[in-house]
Amino acid sequence: MISAGFLTRRRGGRNVPTFAMTIVRSQCRMKPSAEGSPETRLFGRASFERGGGSVDVAASHLSATARRVVSGVDTEGRSVVMVDETTRTRVALPAFTSNDVWRSDNVPTSFEDDDLEDELEFAPAPSGIIVRLVTFPPDSEVDRDSYAATIDQFHGREFNTEGSDVVGMHAMDTVDVDTVLDGELWCIYDSGERVLLKAGDTVINRGTTHAWSNPTDAPVTVVATVVSVKR
Repeated sequence: MISAGFLTRRRGGRNVPTFAMTIVRSQCRMKPSAEGSPETRLFGRASFERGGGSVDVAASHLSATARRVVSGVDTEGRSVVMVDETTRTRVALPAFTSNDVWRSDNVPTSFEDDDLEDELEFAPAPSGIIVRLVTFPPDSEVDRDSYAATIDQFHGREFNTEGSDVVGMHAMDTVDVDTVLDGELWCIYDSGERVLLKAGDTVINRGTTHAWSNPTDAPVTVVATVVSVKR
């Protein structure tokens, strides 16, 4: 059961973050941001590299973090908390920040498996799933170049549909179950159809080309369960 943010090692003395996820347990690789780096604490502006140039973006979403709590069974057969930590499996990019909280490389999985690593994996294993929290900044903080840089780095250039009139339109090769935790977010499809998602709403994108739009003045966070697909 997943009841709603991140990593694999217990880290004592950490502040409790805004979002938390409890996990009861019965291929682009991203390096995690170093603790204390600008990506984990900046609220001003940040620069990202794309095509040899620098893309300057506002950074209200870059400090988004998440906590994950994982239960298990102790040597006496009792249910206990095995992991309580703030994940380091994260990446902060111009158009969103992603915090991974759970990964299973094989489904069905086992109670003992915890496949989350320090490096963020964009795509799940061929028979696996990933659960992540994705925080989107307001549209006013992201321009076309910034969003394109994010797609290139996170999804891969082959998924970028820069020719679209809609900023951030991109393709997918997974089934994504996305639930809005707070605020409002538009999901826009290449047909021109769009749907407004509010807190508690869920959209299931099955390999469809889409973009996200946050017209509000505050970041919006989504819980995304990313499922591999057989072809």
